Amino acid sequence: MNYTKLILIAFGLLETLNVSAQSSKLIDKPAPDIYFTDVLNDAKSSYKLSDFKGKLVIIEFWATWCGHCINSLPHLAKWQKKYSKTIKIITISTDGKSRLQKFLHTKSLELPVVMDSLGEYRKYFPHFELPHTVIIDQKGFVKSITAGDKLNDKDIDLLIHGKNPILPLKE
Repeated sequence: MNYTKLILIAFGLLETLNVSAQSSKLIDKPAPDIYFTDVLNDAKSSYKLSDFKGKLVIIEFWATWCGHCINSLPHLAKWQKKYSKTIKIITISTDGKSRLQKFLHTKSLELPVVMDSLGEYRKYFPHFELPHTVIIDQKGFVKSITAGDKLNDKDIDLLIHGKNPILPLKE
């Protein structure tokens, strides 16, 4: 193995550890008041995270090419519909507008999608892999950073009632 490959592997491992450390530092801290623009599939085309204080907020980073992401979207949509007064689910995708619109049309997804073609929102919650799920409690504190396919009905019920389910930290 040449030194260039070894250096690249070492750098990749260090960067992964750095992202993991950043995620754990966000838990139980106030969430940043992110201003979401370019929102598709919702009543408003922009809003701030603080607009949903008092609600459980789930932010789901995903992509149209991600199989695990697509598998978790119907569950998120079901929870958004069932608990519309107590939950706000915001999905964020780096896919382009035309691709997202086509996806929304063919899948009939009933969730808001924030377009993030430049990856701007990722700086708030750094990650490498998708899906990447951030759970923010009713008081605006980050409660969990996990993967969307790790959530289930029982977890959502606990979160709505202010309890903390045991969810794996996404590293």
